[in-house]
Amino acid sequence: MFYAVHENGMVDMKPEFERLHKSGNILFFAEDFDYNSYYRYYFFIDINLQRVQLTLNGCKLNCIIRHFEDNIPCIEFEIESPNYGIERVEVYRQHPLFPIHLSRTADIIGTINKFGYEAYRKYDLRLK
Repeated sequence: MFYAVHENGMVDMKPEFERLHKSGNILFFAEDFDYNSYYRYYFFIDINLQRVQLTLNGCKLNCIIRHFEDNIPCIEFEIESPNYGIERVEVYRQHPLFPIHLSRTADIIGTINKFGYEAYRKYDLRLK
């Protein structure tokens, strides 16, 4: 499945990349990959369907990981930063009765981009 995630959190999801809406304030394009029933990876792609990193203030995102921990849906980012190298960071944990929407990542990415990755880590600015 392919996704276009807009800055306002709107998500366009289509089975073929060519069918995605590609205008407006698109934050990123992604393609998902099911690792198993508990993990789903979202890799950032460019318009040519090549995997890319998403560059933010103080870090680069390699991918988004959605998984379940004790039946609670979670979102992690695989982040690369100069001070911490490559690490997986949980950025969101949601109530088990509600599905996780990829649109939540737009808010998180906006927060990191606004305040910087160091501030995000230091002050635990995760959405709760």
